[in-house]
Amino acid sequence: MVGLVERKVFVSGETAQTQGVGQWATYCAVLLDENGNTVFSDFIVQLYIGTRAVATVYLRPDIYKSTGELSIAFQVPKEFTLGTYSMYLFWRTQMDPNTLITYLGGQSSGINYMVVEERKVQVSEAKILHPQAPGQWTSFKCTIKDEFGGLLPEKFYLQLFSRSDIPVHISISEFLGFTNGVDKRFYVSYKPIDQASPVNIYIKGQRVSDTDYWVNYTEGYVEFYTVPPKGGFQYCPGMAVTIDYVAVPTGEFPLGGIYMSVEVYKDGVLEFAFKVPEDFKAGSYPVWFRWGSQVIGDLKYLGAESVEKTLLVTTDVRSVVVRDEWLEFLQRYPGQETSYHATLTDEFGEPLPPEVATELLLDTTVVARAFLSVDVYNPITKEAKISFKVPPETVPGSYTVKLKWYEYVTGGEL
Repeated sequence: MVGLVERKVFVSGETAQTQGVGQWATYCAVLLDENGNTVFSDFIVQLYIGTRAVATVYLRPDIYKSTGELSIAFQVPKEFTLGTYSMYLFWRTQMDPNTLITYLGGQSSGINYMVVEERKVQVSEAKILHPQAPGQWTSFKCTIKDEFGGLLPEKFYLQLFSRSDIPVHISISEFLGFTNGVDKRFYVSYKPIDQASPVNIYIKGQRVSDTDYWVNYTEGYVEFYTVPPKGGFQYCPGMAVTIDYVAVPTGEFPLGGIYMSVEVYKDGVLEFAFKVPEDFKAGSYPVWFRWGSQVIGDLKYLGAESVEKTLLVTTDVRSVVVRDEWLEFLQRYPGQETSYHATLTDEFGEPLPPEVATELLLDTTVVARAFLSVDVYNPITKEAKISFKVPPETVPGSYTVKLKWYEYVTGGEL
């Protein structure tokens, strides 16, 4: 039987999760007839990757919404090799027996679908380099590579997270989504939004006028008065919407994010500097890395997170003061001994604890290492004496002797 009315079917907004061979993923699209209406529930479509049909489904309510949104689960064939394939939706001419409308056969424009190799990311030797006071900077250092020991690419992105039971002010730059000509409201990931701090919205990197939107600080969203593309300049569907704001969340929150640039990632070792939140009180806080799954080249790095390390926050940070430096012998031959003397205190003139570790350098060469124990440091006179030998290979000349020390937190070593 031929239907009384013929209609074309159109597919838009095609997307699909990138996966490795044998893995399951989801294809999403919007399927409507030429009048913008959905088709009937017994309508059959096939999803193809290349010449291979990977799914054949009826458009039942569990996968096909009244808005025309469609989602199809599929498995990447195990015999596929790494590479890029054409993915598209195909359907034959079909008639709705209830309305007698005939929907003409066709296929979608399709998208490029990448079959990738999956890799896990592993973090080891993680540590916080320095305890710090609120508002000061410290660093999280670790070794991070893929499961085979390979270095991560520069485009790999991760975030450093912490957790607090009290509200903490955190400055956040966040991607909210894309303009689509429909949505006016965009939610942030962390709430409430601080009312005393500016909220800046950008579309395709261009600042949006404050008069184009309003902010719900408690519920954590921004809403345009009119649907983009209305505003101070011409927006188009598909433009990225981003936001800069200050959140005051409790629980988990990001301390910052970073790419694996050569400035911070060398030979598999990452050192990430971050600022201790101003709202942190003295105490211990968990800190860890978290990263989402991301496809870079023909590799898919699986999302995960590192183990937690402890950030020790102290409100009593003291500097070391060195005075009255002198050497027992100012002239020595290579291989001969002498000693370094100095008065060491904190900034309030108090003696230093014996657990403070020091190094004595002859220019850049370490000639002695010592803790400030009683055989090296007198806590009453606050004088230190560190003996050292001039290295036998030292070339005759003038050198600078200087003392270096490492941070120490009373009650626990770094």
